[in-house]
Amino acid sequence: GIQRAPILDSSGRLTGVLTQSYLIQFLAQNLNHASGDIFRKSIGDLNIIQKCHSIHYSTKTIDAFYEIYNLGSASASSAVVDENGTFITSLSISDLRGFTADNLQELLLPILEYKKNFKKVYITVTPTTHFETVIVKLAANGVHRLFVVSNTGKVVGVVDLTDICDLLFKLSLPTPTNSGSTQK
Repeated sequence: GIQRAPILDSSGRLTGVLTQSYLIQFLAQNLNHASGDIFRKSIGDLNIIQKCHSIHYSTKTIDAFYEIYNLGSASASSAVVDENGTFITSLSISDLRGFTADNLQELLLPILEYKKNFKKVYITVTPTTHFETVIVKLAANGVHRLFVVSNTGKVVGVVDLTDICDLLFKLSLPTPTNSGSTQK
């Protein structure tokens, strides 16, 4: 999906950029003005939960990043799970922020040890979580994705900004109508 769109003035000059994150922030702040049942539907019912990659917490961090790289997207993220598939944390390219040659050895650590100094909070949702709750959680925490877990904590999938924007875009398209002609 499209992650950013230019905003142009009437003369075609760039005046800003609309991002998926900004759109989610705007939606979260204006949910009280939203109409329609969609916001009270569960993300499972809306069918926006995507499959996600998961990796065992004891995997070497460098191997995990290699797997993420091979997923084919620079923004890819993986759920980090235990032997039962229960969500523990996540690992994404953003976890390399601030990384320097001085801490290169840390990539040889298991994921859980590598992540022990990270202060991130990982928020999960379930398939029965309402769409509006997902929007609020994404906006309030400034994250791009939420991992979806079962009631027992097992990873079911992921929902991200692109999934939400795609759904909203599809809902905004006009419904095809019959042109009024009938075949005889």
